[in-house]
Amino acid sequence: MNAAKVANRLFPAVALGLLAAAAFAKAAYIPLKEKVTAAERIARVQVVSTRANEQGRPYRSVATVRVLQPIKGSGGRRAFEIEFDNGLGCPNVLYSPGEDCLVFVTRTENGRYQTFNTYFGKYLLRDGTVPGWTEAQHPGRPTPWTDVVAQIRKHF
Repeated sequence: MNAAKVANRLFPAVALGLLAAAAFAKAAYIPLKEKVTAAERIARVQVVSTRANEQGRPYRSVATVRVLQPIKGSGGRRAFEIEFDNGLGCPNVLYSPGEDCLVFVTRTENGRYQTFNTYFGKYLLRDGTVPGWTEAQHPGRPTPWTDVVAQIRKHF
């Protein structure tokens, strides 16, 4: 087989492998200290509404969120927009109206925000706790919201 045929067969496999690696990297666990440093805003928010993204790329939807408790980088704004839903099954982050969540976000080129570190950048709150908090002192039990905030603030 000549080199051109090998390259034509090899290129799609390599490209697919690189895409998978990039997707995994966005969803891989990042230690809290690094996440706190990298996030431009960290806040407890309530999702007010969602809509289609008129720009369409890289995200299909936009959530408008209201800040319930700023933790880092509030800038005085009590509401902001998060682009979400990249159209992939994995990794992907979705937002729904009414959700109460902790978010770690970074700015997009258009001035909105995106969830930092996909799955590890959004945590739902329930009854004053954060189930699934990756830094939980007692895995399997929800972490109290006040403990989560204290853990985050240790890294400022």
